[in-house]
Amino acid sequence: MTWTSDNLYCIIGSGEADCTARLVWHLLEHGRPGEAALLTRTECLWRGQRLSAPAWPCWRETLEERLSALETQGCRRAVLALSPGQIAAGWARGLRCRAAMVGGLQEHDNTDALKGYLTDCCRLLVANLDDSRVRALAAQWGGPQMTYAEKRGEASLNARYLRLGRNRMTFEAVTDSAIARVSLPLPGSYDFYMALAALGCGLLEGYTLWEGAAAVSAAPCAPGVLELRRRADGPDELIHTSCTDPQLEAALLAAHRATGGRVLLVLALPPGGADRRLRRIALQGADWCALIPAAGERPGGPDLPAAVRAARCSGEPEDIIVFAGRAHWDALLAEAQTPAAAAYRR
Repeated sequence: MTWTSDNLYCIIGSGEADCTARLVWHLLEHGRPGEAALLTRTECLWRGQRLSAPAWPCWRETLEERLSALETQGCRRAVLALSPGQIAAGWARGLRCRAAMVGGLQEHDNTDALKGYLTDCCRLLVANLDDSRVRALAAQWGGPQMTYAEKRGEASLNARYLRLGRNRMTFEAVTDSAIARVSLPLPGSYDFYMALAALGCGLLEGYTLWEGAAAVSAAPCAPGVLELRRRADGPDELIHTSCTDPQLEAALLAAHRATGGRVLLVLALPPGGADRRLRRIALQGADWCALIPAAGERPGGPDLPAAVRAARCSGEPEDIIVFAGRAHWDALLAEAQTPAAAAYRR
């Protein structure tokens, strides 16, 4: 077996790529446990083990070593999350895959480099037609495609009857020959694109639409970018690892839908000063917020652990705390257990 065509799925995108990859991996593991590995920019999961992820400056070499080691241990499929920047930098050059799933591109992403990678290394493109940049990329590429969208008859896989509840999101997945109901423990609406991408992967692997929908619906929690965690000892927590303007708006909207109380926001601002609109969205959309300066900028602002402790101290059981804008919230949330004075209440 080689990792050149039939065994590797590449999930390409910005903040949502890792999360979509995790949901695709969950679907593969649900049907055939112990056969698939997940490699994202922050982790590698294989048969219950958490291994180190390939990292710069020798990302390609360590990735190839890891894939080779997984193959000798019986791994039959791998799901790899890639950023457009990694492709533009040539890190994935020559890395062939069975299918590339593309969605969530940003304006600054190099679509020419991405098109070149798809032409040289990808057998099948799985594309989100509701993303205008991906739609244009798919039209220019012209190779074999599986497409997904909301309410578009031209796509291979469509979503309809989207319903948002306090704890779950439901919709119907539709192909030319089948209909299946999908239910996810997510309060945010945009995450159904991740589910559609995973269902597309399931169809490629020979799952029926009903089997894929059952696997996706069995995901134990939101798979990454927007994750709702219920807590018995205080306010519930909504974790949003990425943070663009639309993502923050979506996270705050999801938080308001998920609670009958206040929304408390801890926002880690991005570097480079591109935070004016994020600040406005935060102040308008949250009842309480702590804005954390980027590392090295605006010294003297609150640090993240103190802000997390303050939010938890300020919250009531009916409230919800939103943590947004940081890739590794788990370690920070585990550290910030000590109560603190509520210093950031609006």
